[in-house]
Amino acid sequence: MLHYVLIQGEVIMLMLLQQLLKLLQLMLLLLPGQALFPEPELLDVTWTDSGDMTWTNLNEKSALVDLWRTAGGVHWTTTWDLRQDPCVNGWHGILCNEYGAVISIDLPRNRMNGFLPRSLGMLTSLLKFHVNDNLLTGPIPRSFEKLINLEYINLSQNRFTGPLPIVASTFPNLVLFHLASNDFDEKTLPDEYLQMEQRGIDVWVL
Repeated sequence: MLHYVLIQGEVIMLMLLQQLLKLLQLMLLLLPGQALFPEPELLDVTWTDSGDMTWTNLNEKSALVDLWRTAGGVHWTTTWDLRQDPCVNGWHGILCNEYGAVISIDLPRNRMNGFLPRSLGMLTSLLKFHVNDNLLTGPIPRSFEKLINLEYINLSQNRFTGPLPIVASTFPNLVLFHLASNDFDEKTLPDEYLQMEQRGIDVWVL
């Protein structure tokens, strides 16, 4: 019986010593000048994302960088860190699919000031393009005709000039098409846009 009690006492003492060691280690971490986490330069930040996304296709990231440059990205309300990846790191207003293709640009009221680049046509998987309520100007680039998968387009409340993008009337999946409050050449609604309204598309042009 006495032998059993001694063994139990030794076990309890060992557990107390282990707890005391852990407490001492924690106290050392909290001493002045001691960091609870490693210095940033010691961290491997290569895999700090969730691991759910694929890196952005290079030509599509290039197109986004062009947009940042031509539309005054440095002055945006919420800008992008060009050192990061649009899909993996999650650039503001950008959504991608599982293949690293950009499917949504949603940047309303973001102090965009400039014009749309021709390279925009590289974003052929784009489903949504909303840049309304900014200060964008110039004509819609001809490469816009390559964005045939677009479902939602909102370019309203800007300063776009030149001809209306009639080609959008051929986009098969279009649901919303807003161009109002710009400086386009046409002052009456084209027949193509009237036909879009008849097909149930939400059209707001003039």
